[in-house]
Amino acid sequence: MCCAYSQRGDCPGKIKPGAYPRAVVLAVDGNFDVALELVKDISRDHPITLVNSLNPYRIEGQKTASFEICDTLGSAPDFQVIPVGNAGNITAYWKGYKEYKEKAR
Repeated sequence: MCCAYSQRGDCPGKIKPGAYPRAVVLAVDGNFDVALELVKDISRDHPITLVNSLNPYRIEGQKTASFEICDTLGSAPDFQVIPVGNAGNITAYWKGYKEYKEKAR
């Protein structure tokens, strides 16, 4: 089950991607920080995995996409354009490109 918390009034397309059509989306009366504290509390008190940049496995898992890019192109691209919120995406890709180069895959 996928459950997303979002600030009340956020665009539905932003908070419920098509990849998770059965996701439960709960609106929070507050900003991102309020929602983050809520999910941190819930994941601490229940057997629920928090999947965002606070989860160290998220970066490790996401970096593997850069390995696939390097395998396809033969090396890291000169440029990559991806969304940046708290920079977890770019951190994961940078880490993957760096490790790929160091291991000369």
